[in-house]
Amino acid sequence: MNEVCFVIGNGWSRDDIDTKALKKFGHTVGCNYIYRTDMTIDMLVIQDNKCVKAAVKFSYPEDQIACLGNMPFDLPPRTLDTGQIAVWQAVKKFKPKITMLLGYDFIYDRERDNVNDPGIMYNNTLTHDWENAWRAILQPLSSDTYFIRVGDPLNLRETFFENMTLEKFFAHYPTTRKKNQGTGQDNPEAPNSDKKPLN
Repeated sequence: MNEVCFVIGNGWSRDDIDTKALKKFGHTVGCNYIYRTDMTIDMLVIQDNKCVKAAVKFSYPEDQIACLGNMPFDLPPRTLDTGQIAVWQAVKKFKPKITMLLGYDFIYDRERDNVNDPGIMYNNTLTHDWENAWRAILQPLSSDTYFIRVGDPLNLRETFFENMTLEKFFAHYPTTRKKNQGTGQDNPEAPNSDKKPLN
């Protein structure tokens, strides 16, 4: 079993993270167009065939792409989005002790982010479909890995994962902070991997 796998979403909270620097600490899994800024990720998860063709044209290795119709591992029902699929595929493939979710912001400003998706959160309100989809993904995996979401804490009705602030993340992994984005602490301790998985 590997120690850590980083699953990288496309939320604003990942902007200060050098995703290439994560490789020395564990496997990395990314979503959709992340290959434009990071060709080093171990697996790219995509739902849209147009995005698959674009990634291959960009020279991302086709055998490292997991897409609909060609997913390495079957998906549970209620899966809504690429981010959820990426988490499922990452845990099934790499079997990490800890799965860290980066760039999974969940809360969106409709005007700023130009989104209108009923499956995600707005103004800290958790939609029923969104909650069910995450439960379907995380509960079957919770005996295999411990989930940590990096970003601002959320007021969720049900705790699916531990929350870790970005500053605490950079204290653990100071070399992953992009230059000119502040300083991390020296000699960071590794996240506690002895905790019991979330139920």
